[in-house]
Amino acid sequence: MAGMEMRRLGLVNKPAYVVPNHMLEQFSGELLRLYPQARVLIATKDTTTPDARKHFVARSATGEWDAVVITHSAFERIPVSVEGERAYIDEQIAELRQAITESETRSG
Repeated sequence: MAGMEMRRLGLVNKPAYVVPNHMLEQFSGELLRLYPQARVLIATKDTTTPDARKHFVARSATGEWDAVVITHSAFERIPVSVEGERAYIDEQIAELRQAITESETRSG
């Protein structure tokens, strides 16, 4: 539950947990047992339709949640703009290049 601890310490605003489909209930239950006062948004079976997913994403983005929990399959169905995906990939590439450069500098 590192995300919740990061939230508690002010390091992140809204941790999201993407869990295997069969683990949603167990994970959510454990999260709520560990943090009984937390405001947790949990993707249920009712969020599998396209309209329901849009509503869930809107609620997770605009709500004051301590954590958001969603299954892998529901997460995969959330559309991402081409620009957003490209920006994410570019950011990941830049971070990897920086890590390679730092590694080469340390060892060389």
